Amino acid sequence: MNIELEFCDICNESVPAPDLAAGRALRRGDRLICASCERSMGPHDSAAGLGSGSPGAVGLESSMALDSADLAGAGAGSGGKQTHLAHTNSNASAGTSRFGGGTWLALIALVLAVVLNMSLSGRLDLLETETGDSLGSVQRDLRNARQDRDAALARVEQTLGVNIASLGSLMQSQRELDQAALLKMREQISVLRERAATIAATFDGFSAQLTQVGAEQGAQQAREGEATAALGERLRAQEDLLIAVQGTLRALSLAPTALIGMGANGEPIGAAPSWTGALGDLKSENPGLRLDAVYTLGSSQNAMVIPHLIPMIQDDDVFVRMAACRTLSDLDARVAVPDLIQALSDGDTVVREAAVVALRRITKRGMRFDPLGSSADRAQRIAKWNDWWNKEGQEFLDQP
Repeated sequence: MNIELEFCDICNESVPAPDLAAGRALRRGDRLICASCERSMGPHDSAAGLGSGSPGAVGLESSMALDSADLAGAGAGSGGKQTHLAHTNSNASAGTSRFGGGTWLALIALVLAVVLNMSLSGRLDLLETETGDSLGSVQRDLRNARQDRDAALARVEQTLGVNIASLGSLMQSQRELDQAALLKMREQISVLRERAATIAATFDGFSAQLTQVGAEQGAQQAREGEATAALGERLRAQEDLLIAVQGTLRALSLAPTALIGMGANGEPIGAAPSWTGALGDLKSENPGLRLDAVYTLGSSQNAMVIPHLIPMIQDDDVFVRMAACRTLSDLDARVAVPDLIQALSDGDTVVREAAVVALRRITKRGMRFDPLGSSADRAQRIAKWNDWWNKEGQEFLDQP
């Protein structure tokens, strides 16, 4: 609901619409008079009794016109207010002279309105003055705050400048320290690298030594294994020799005993040699009989058995071959030297050992030959034996 406000033409106060509707505020021509001004102006009948053409009515209208004009110029200043009051007083005097007692009430109301207007104007001036003072105070506060802010900013800038300079100095010092530490660290890394290289070289040397020691241990174990095998073969050869001796003893126990006369060679006079009975056993399929026959022929100590023993160096049985080499050695069979040199390449170690022993006893040569050596080494030694035989063999046979 919109409320339209109108203002009194005398006191310039707002006139509510209900006052107009209730008759408490009146319109007099083009002018609006509020209830307060209406009561101060007196009873309505007195006012109503003043006709429009009467002198009182004309004076009242003239006075109200003057009052309206004065109210319109009230804000012009204190000089205007004094002029307006003087003019009002003169008009009041004139009205008094014209209209008499009824007009005094209107003049008093007009004076009150003027006084009220002046009070309002003073209040407005005071408010304006206070507002100006407040505005000046605010401006001063703003100016002081701006100055304080500028001073604070200056101090902050100064402090920041000092702190930045100090920070720059600290950063420069820290940079120098970092560079020195980095240089020292690089030197330490270089030293550590050299030590690591030395340790690596030492470790490589240890690894090579360990590898060499391992290889030497392997070779030693291999030699020990070969020596152990050779020892075993020699033990077996000794056992075979013992078996052969036992066979020889058995053969001797079976040989006929001479009762009448013995020759210089131990054979009975006028009888066939005893060893001739063993010649047939040399071709027996039983290796034991062939072995007994070899020892029987060897025990005869007769050089005539040598041609029968030389082929036995190539027998199929290892014990027969070994026994043949040793029997020929005991008989000092020089003609068997080439066959004994050939026996150095026999597949069994015991036969190679028996052959080299027989060669050294017969030839009186100390040429080296290892029955347990490698095939290449044995071939080289056999070649030297053959060279010697080819060069000096005939001369050796011709020696007494």
